[in-house]
Amino acid sequence: MKRIDPFRISDNSVVGFLANMFEEGYGYSSINTARAAISSLNDLGSCPLVCRFMRGVFNLRPSRPRYTFIWDVSIVLNYLRTLSPAAKLNLPMLSAKLVTLCALVTGHRCQSLHVLDITNMHISSSKAVFYIQTLLKTNSPKNPASVITLAAYREDRRICVFICLKQYLKRARLLRTSNQLFISSQSPHNGVTKDTLARWIKLTLKKSGIDTSIFKAHSTRAAAASAAARTSDVSLVLRSAGWTKETTFAKFYNKPIDNNLSQSNFAHSVLKSKSKSVSL
Repeated sequence: MKRIDPFRISDNSVVGFLANMFEEGYGYSSINTARAAISSLNDLGSCPLVCRFMRGVFNLRPSRPRYTFIWDVSIVLNYLRTLSPAAKLNLPMLSAKLVTLCALVTGHRCQSLHVLDITNMHISSSKAVFYIQTLLKTNSPKNPASVITLAAYREDRRICVFICLKQYLKRARLLRTSNQLFISSQSPHNGVTKDTLARWIKLTLKKSGIDTSIFKAHSTRAAAASAAARTSDVSLVLRSAGWTKETTFAKFYNKPIDNNLSQSNFAHSVLKSKSKSVSL
């Protein structure tokens, strides 16, 4: 390891460090983050030599979205319809169905679903509202608070997240040892990690017929947002799923589909999704 004083460093040393990152397989985004860290200590991160190097990195290994197309939400919804009624599902299947529906109807990450807490939940006759106290990736000084609403979908009880949630709460009430919404189906029934939630979602996608060698659990975010954007105002999608910039949504999440704003409207747009194929 080279021991270089960050306050007495040359532009050649900076380029050498960034070049090592490139040779180790890092992409433009990661290398640019390292450059930004260097720039916080001195101005070499923006010197002409480093800027030319970064342009070369971008040309050779540009930052690209993970997916160029996304799966059709209706495929997964059709599978979830077969997991009915919720009262007859075992706890592992009910857990997987609920977290997948939550991911689809809210457009939120596993990080957000992982911190849902029943002590910060308010249930009415037609919806459950979770007030998130934990700082999330989408939070900022301009967007500090997070609320996730799971509303009833009366048009089809088989894919109603509110019905599924009520059944899950009833089933888990005597088992849980944690206030976290999602708990392990095995004793001692502690709260699960976000990686466990991602595994449940990925398993559900696989059982639905989605190619999970390509699409991970996080792809529910893009699939739901793309489906909702076909029938909803983009500002609705941004607000419901926690994006602050339309450009971020357009670049990373609004994908072509292969084969008075509220989260309830977002959810209905997703759940009403019909099978649709778009040629690329």
